[in-house]
Amino acid sequence: KNILQALRGGADAVELALGRGDLATARDAWPIVGRNLDRIQLLTQNMLLFAKERPLEPEPVSPNELVREVATSLAGSAKRRSIRIELALADDLPPIELDANAVHQALLNLVANALEASPDRSAVTVATRWDPAARAAEISVDDRGTGFPESIRARAFEPFTSTKGQRGT
Repeated sequence: KNILQALRGGADAVELALGRGDLATARDAWPIVGRNLDRIQLLTQNMLLFAKERPLEPEPVSPNELVREVATSLAGSAKRRSIRIELALADDLPPIELDANAVHQALLNLVANALEASPDRSAVTVATRWDPAARAAEISVDDRGTGFPESIRARAFEPFTSTKGQRGT
């Protein structure tokens, strides 16, 4: 459902831009819609192959661009609750070999969950960091929510673990 939120966010951005007659912004937002449709197709394929592990497909990608795209995709959801998505992006972060679709999906899930966990009129911060000595990149998501209950922390990264009952996967 988070990919659908991103698709909705991209469509909202295009609609708002077209409503203002801002064709440049609409042109910039339209590829987000297309990429999220591709991700829905990939997710559907992955669900069909859930029992099989999909090999990663690394390619040089800018983590900052992935973060910006996720922030743009979820801007509509954030705005509806008056939550700011703040970006703190490292200027020195080079392109990294990673599976763009896998990292995008993980980041989209983290930021969407952070928005759900945060109180109205607060902020979610997404930051990137580059450690040149270790040649390591980091993306962090910080929200103002209450955190996982102790009873679920040990299982937080298991598939289908949720604190949302029937609403969550």
